Amino acid sequence: MLLRMSIKMGGLQSVSFNSLRAYRRNIIISCLKGLEYRFGIIYILIEAIIPVTAMFFLWQAIYQDGREIGDYGFNQMITYYAFARIINYLIWFPMDWKMNDLVNQGKLSPLLSKPVDIQGLYFSEMIGDRIINFVLGCIPLFIMAFLFRDYLSFNTDPIQIFFGLVSICLACVLSFLLAWLVGCYVFWVSNIFSVLFVKELIVMIFAGVFFPIDILPWGLANFISLTPFPYLAFFPIKIITVSIETSSLMEGLLLQIIWIVILFVLGRIAWKMGLKKYVEAGG
Repeated sequence: MLLRMSIKMGGLQSVSFNSLRAYRRNIIISCLKGLEYRFGIIYILIEAIIPVTAMFFLWQAIYQDGREIGDYGFNQMITYYAFARIINYLIWFPMDWKMNDLVNQGKLSPLLSKPVDIQGLYFSEMIGDRIINFVLGCIPLFIMAFLFRDYLSFNTDPIQIFFGLVSICLACVLSFLLAWLVGCYVFWVSNIFSVLFVKELIVMIFAGVFFPIDILPWGLANFISLTPFPYLAFFPIKIITVSIETSSLMEGLLLQIIWIVILFVLGRIAWKMGLKKYVEAGG
């Protein structure tokens, strides 16, 4: 009975002043954790710089005859990939992996007894984690900008840069909700490690982290555009690196918001159904 009552508290519930204080405290704790683990800081720097350097030489070999791939010359491709790496680690938060650990390591039941919304609790943790990553991300960003200054091209329109930052923030929310929805699958399967590995690969390809989506055949690129994946990386990168028409910009931001609403609703439904199964199974 107590666990069933806890489920109601861990599901849809009103946001109280105390819970808001808990979320704010969780953001601060998450920031402190990010600064505490120095190896993680070094990893962020290495993870941002080394792949871009390797891909620089790879694309240099591909473009050595001076051709273009789609609408991308060598400089445009290097710029795109550099920002893809930055955005990838700015928006990525392993909520699905955390969900797998919560259920399989018996950490979920104690959380259900707390008077806070669990999704909100982890969302606040994600905010703190992203703040640290954003601050630290400025370091490799400036380093890469200096090293590859002769090959990078940026959008200098301050309005589009602003909306590019807005799009990145929306991409963070979208990425979190997608991971939350996938993570809820753990309630029906004992372990979802293999599912998560496949999901990461699919998301990175369809989000345009490895290469721009618009260099793919038209039919495939058009299909991917109907999914939420391009709005995780491809769309924000395009805003920052090239000039986009205002109508296309507003349409893209609106689609990001629509996908956020859809994934939020689906995630809440999956969470509620999963918790019911979790209790029935004796969790």
